[in-house]
Amino acid sequence: MGNSDTLLDTPNTHEEVLQFQVGGLSSQTYRVFIPNNCTFNSNSSVLVCIHGISRRSKEQIQLLRKDAKENSTILIAPLFDSHYHPSYQRHKIGVDGQRSDQVLNNIIADVEQRFDLRIEQFDLFGFSGGAQFAHRYALRYPKKISKLICCAAGWYTFPDSQLAFPYGIAANNDLKFMLDPADEQLAAFLKIPITIAVGEYDKHPDPSINRTKKVNKQQGFNRIERAARWANALLEQGERLGLKPQLRFVLLPQSSHSFTECVSYGRLSPYIF
Repeated sequence: MGNSDTLLDTPNTHEEVLQFQVGGLSSQTYRVFIPNNCTFNSNSSVLVCIHGISRRSKEQIQLLRKDAKENSTILIAPLFDSHYHPSYQRHKIGVDGQRSDQVLNNIIADVEQRFDLRIEQFDLFGFSGGAQFAHRYALRYPKKISKLICCAAGWYTFPDSQLAFPYGIAANNDLKFMLDPADEQLAAFLKIPITIAVGEYDKHPDPSINRTKKVNKQQGFNRIERAARWANALLEQGERLGLKPQLRFVLLPQSSHSFTECVSYGRLSPYIF
C-alpha cells in the first residue's frame, strides 16, 4: 500500500490503540485510541482526526493522546491510503469505488457496530490536506459535526453557490455537493463552532499547495491569506443568513507547516479539545 505510516499489527484488545478495517478492506483502514480512563459508549466524546497528504495518522494519535486522556476523548483516525484514495481531500471516488467522505461514513458505522454504540455527532479535526477533507465533510454533513477544527488547509471550498465544487458549493459534472437546499445546509454548517488555525510561519507556498491561477485569484497565495479569506467569507454568509457563526481564527506561534510544531510550539491542542 502507498502510505508513509507503518500500520499496526492485528488489533490486540489489551492495547489502547486498535486498528480495524471496514469489511476487511485495506482501503478502509482506521485506528481507534481509547484512553484508559474512558469507557467507550454512546455518551463518549469522540474526535475524528484526518491526516495530511503524508498520511501520518499514527503520528496524530501519538501527539494528541495525552490531551485525549485528559479530556476523556476517544480518537478515531482514518487512513486514506495514497493508492486507494489519492485525492481524498476533495472527496474524489477512490480505486475502491467509494468517495472518501463515504469511507468516513463507513468507518463511523463500523465503529458503532463493533463497539455496540451510537455516534450521533463527533468533533472533526484535520491538518493540511486533512483540513481540506474536514471542512468539506462538515459542509456536506453539518448535522454530524459538533465542532470543526481546520489547521493549515492548503485551500478551501468557499460558501459560494455560484461556483462549482470544490471551489464553491454548487454541483459540478461529477458531484451534487449539497444534500439539502444550499442555504439550509449552509446555515446548519455555520452553526458549528469552527476553529481555523495556521502556523505563523506558514507563509510560503510549498510544492503540495494548489497554486493554480484560479485558486490564487480566489483565495490568495499562502495558507494564512487563504484561511483569512475563507473566514471572512463564512462571516459574510452568516450575516446574509442572519446568523452569527462561532468562528475563531488562530495564528499558532513558532509554527510552520508542521503538525509536530503546531502541537509542540503552537499549542494547538487546547483549540482541538
